[in-house]
Amino acid sequence: MDQRLGDFLAAIETTGNMTKAAQSLFITQPYISQTISRAEVELQVALINRAHQPLTLTYAGKRVLTYLQAQHQLQEAMQQELKQLTNHAAGSLTLAINQPLAEEWLPQILPALYSQFPQLHLNVQEMTTSDAEQLLPAGKIDVFIGKAIHDNRLAYQPIGRTQLALVVPQSIAIKPQPQQPLAALTNQNFIRIMAPSRFQEMVDHYFQDNGITVINRLEVPNSHVALAFALAQLGSMITGFKDAQAAQSAHPHQLQVFPIPTDQVVLDMGISYPVHRHSAIMTKLVQLATTILPTLA
Repeated sequence: MDQRLGDFLAAIETTGNMTKAAQSLFITQPYISQTISRAEVELQVALINRAHQPLTLTYAGKRVLTYLQAQHQLQEAMQQELKQLTNHAAGSLTLAINQPLAEEWLPQILPALYSQFPQLHLNVQEMTTSDAEQLLPAGKIDVFIGKAIHDNRLAYQPIGRTQLALVVPQSIAIKPQPQQPLAALTNQNFIRIMAPSRFQEMVDHYFQDNGITVINRLEVPNSHVALAFALAQLGSMITGFKDAQAAQSAHPHQLQVFPIPTDQVVLDMGISYPVHRHSAIMTKLVQLATTILPTLA
């Protein structure tokens, strides 16, 4: 099908005349007529009401014109985006990061990355570790910062260990012991992160291994929502020790915070990327992540 068919149909719809349509496009009238006739044979449908003066498009002709215009707009959008990407001489990178970390961690490393690669195009996505485990080996994302992923197709550089804390609403009268604070959760209301969550799986395994049976009162999408519900006195939850301290500082009369010993439950954090993704950008990003982020973990 001639790529200019959409232009021809649009000109006929505007002028109502084959000759005037040809003149408006600076081509010959026979060329338009032959192109439309070939398209009608190929599509097996009439595109123009030739018995009608001025000429009009049939319903099929209008639908073909609509599709061709949409196709043209899509192609223009693609070309525009590719043109923008060519302006990013350093290339493009899709970086995924665990939801609680993006706001705190990325502002610490991205300025230094852009100072060396000012034309870099970066697509940042917040993502669970379980999703990253699927998308990273498949090439859907380029690099992941978050909980450790163990996959021989991926390179992994540790960043550090994040201490966790038990957060208990002030209205709940339990007394966790410093040596094993999570034991106090037995038969208590608990706010759980919904599956799939590698973090919650780790907590669940600890509960099972230590005979801790909680009442899963709420299931929520992430730790930020869980913390908000703990503030509302709906149940206890587990989150990063720094986040828990910040919440307690902001709401001293609503929350109790008990640090969890790192030999019991702790988050191993790192940066993961496909083993074949060697580039100056990736090298710099890994270097920044492994030197700057351990101070924040």
